[in-house]
Amino acid sequence: RDVAAARALMPVLIKDGIAPARLLPLANRVGRRGPMMKPADARQALGAASLWCVRSDWRKAMDSLNRGQPLALSAGRSKLRRDFRKVADQVQAWIEDGRAEQGGA
Repeated sequence: RDVAAARALMPVLIKDGIAPARLLPLANRVGRRGPMMKPADARQALGAASLWCVRSDWRKAMDSLNRGQPLALSAGRSKLRRDFRKVADQVQAWIEDGRAEQGGA
């Protein structure tokens, strides 16, 4: 169901002017225990070049939320935090590329 919704949304975003290379399909709460669909199968179903995965760590996520602290403070070594950091780094790189394309600093 979620893959079908993402597959339907991607062409709409492209039609609205989002560059296909800047779409970041993301699978959240990925765990080691047999998922209903493997990330590779989801990537193929989406027709995407890549699929980013954010691991499931419910306990650390809830602890961060309950403390009112970002994961960087409450669970600095968490794999969940590292996965979010990778996504944030990619988005930041796109922002900086956009500035360079527009002549900004």
